[in-house]
Amino acid sequence: MNPHRCVVACLFSCLVPLPSFASGQMRHLAGVPVSRMTITVSMERPFTHYFHVQLRIGKPGSDTIDVKMPAWTPGYYQIMDYARNVLNFHAEDDAGRPIAWEKTAKNAWRLRTGKATAATVTYDVYAFTPSEVDSYLDDSRAFICPAGVFMHVAGRLEEPVTVIVKPYGGWREISTGLDPIAGQSNTFAARDFDVLYDSPILVGNQEVIAFEVHGVPHVLAGNDMGSLDRIHRRYVEQAAWTAEVIIHADPEGLNEPVPSYAAAKRKSG
Repeated sequence: MNPHRCVVACLFSCLVPLPSFASGQMRHLAGVPVSRMTITVSMERPFTHYFHVQLRIGKPGSDTIDVKMPAWTPGYYQIMDYARNVLNFHAEDDAGRPIAWEKTAKNAWRLRTGKATAATVTYDVYAFTPSEVDSYLDDSRAFICPAGVFMHVAGRLEEPVTVIVKPYGGWREISTGLDPIAGQSNTFAARDFDVLYDSPILVGNQEVIAFEVHGVPHVLAGNDMGSLDRIHRRYVEQAAWTAEVIIHADPEGLNEPVPSYAAAKRKSG
């Protein structure tokens, strides 16, 4: 895992590390790379615990392509078998014609795209495991572990991707390390799928606490944070210590600077 993305977890146990931040309070990305892939995730019936996901693939580039669900997530190197939660897989071209597909492995689906100029894959993901390395959805909030919800095209992990989040009902907050795209509501960008899979998403009406340390914006977002010390100096000192960890983790500046840091706390049940 990129050290920039893991250090915030050192601040508080049970926190999900989020690079950068998006919750309507920080910078918006304007010059994003052109993306040929767009993921839309919705949660219209959260009490069923199913996310609905649409992956649109522009210019498939060959007669067949494989779409895959990761088997593990960054920072937790254990096989998770996320594909077991996938149901109702379907694929079609831009004209709405079904695309034939076959499952070639536990976590892989092969599409026979032929001469299609674009392909759209839709599927549902069951999410009801309260864990930082798995996804959760009920009528109070949604936590998305991207590796367990979002598929990618095999061999194209390095391509940029756009993510559109459609919150349920009156949910107002989307907390994530993905960069918001200026002028597009609830729409975010990742420069590649490695960044996407390293950027959890918390959706709901969570509390959002914003502050700065040495001029660097920090954000903590969470559900039911209870008696968390929101004002005491120790809170700021801990955040400052995190910034120092970043410096020591990347002393030569080998990784690009991160303009802000965020963490999201998800309650355990």
